Amino acid sequence: MVKKKRLKDSVWLSPLVWLFVGLLIGTAIGYTFYQTDIAAYLPQPTQSSPTSATSVVHLIAIPDWGGPGYDAFILSSSANGTVPTPATKAGPGSNDNNITVPVGRPVTFVITDIDTAINLNYTENATIPFTIYNDTSNGQVPVHYSVGQLVQIPVSHTFTVTGTDVNIPLPPDTIVSFTTTFAKPGVYMYFCTAPCGPGMDFIGYMEGFIIVT
Repeated sequence: MVKKKRLKDSVWLSPLVWLFVGLLIGTAIGYTFYQTDIAAYLPQPTQSSPTSATSVVHLIAIPDWGGPGYDAFILSSSANGTVPTPATKAGPGSNDNNITVPVGRPVTFVITDIDTAINLNYTENATIPFTIYNDTSNGQVPVHYSVGQLVQIPVSHTFTVTGTDVNIPLPPDTIVSFTTTFAKPGVYMYFCTAPCGPGMDFIGYMEGFIIVT
């Protein structure tokens, strides 16, 4: 019995055993912090109209919202002049531009682009119908595009949604409107494909989420 006890004690005193235990504890702590960090970037509902026949989402494309080059898509309800923390390699600033919409119902997006820069000469066929309203001395002059129609215009941004046919050009200083229906629930990222600056690579600036429920 004494020998067995000493053998047991020697096993627990082994550096390899404590190293293994330390690795297990470290992995558990690291995973907990990883989950906490990821949770900060998961979509949170900010705007929805689940009971209406057509939801309307208002977005504003604002230049240099988070500092030089950090243009951003901002929900009109959030465009209150409070500048978010500039993005770093650790993550985006504090801008919350996630959108919640109902599944299977038409959603109209109205995007006001107040950026006057030209970042891309856009040449694509229209994937869905959309309308561009240009500011002129005579008021709003709409230009309509149909599916398949060639679109050749200079843009400052695009509004592109992964997993869908939504790819809308946003010319400088215009309002663009289109209506689409999300057939499946899920989380869809929207982003800008024009080379508009370093902020386009950070969620919370030119990237956001559409939560379809």
